[in-house]
Amino acid sequence: MLPVNPPKNASLNIVAVRKIYSKSLLIHYIDKVKVEDAGRTYWLARGEVIDLILFNNNRFFVNGDDGTRSEVMIERHYIRTRPDWSKRDNLLSLPSFKKQYRFKKDYE
Repeated sequence: MLPVNPPKNASLNIVAVRKIYSKSLLIHYIDKVKVEDAGRTYWLARGEVIDLILFNNNRFFVNGDDGTRSEVMIERHYIRTRPDWSKRDNLLSLPSFKKQYRFKKDYE
C-alpha cells in the first residue's frame, strides 16, 4: 500500500513545486509540492501541506543550494518560506514540475 500522508511530527523537505496561473487573480501560485523524507516521496497539494502543519504537527522546509534552510509557514491560505537573507531557500527558487507523477518506486 502506498503512503498517503507523511508520518506525524515529521520534518519534511520540499524539493519541487508546481505553479498554476489564476486568470481571475492574475497571479501564479503554488498548487502542489514534491516532498522527500527518509527515502520516500510525497506529492501534496498546497491545502494538504497546510492541514499537515495545522493538524499533524508536521514541519516543512526548503534547502537552498547555498547551504541555507528556510522553514515553510502559512500565510492566509498560501504557503511561503520564512523570510531570511537568502533567496535560494525560497519555494519559488525550487525546480518546477508540470504533472504529478505517482510511481510505486517513489514510495519504496
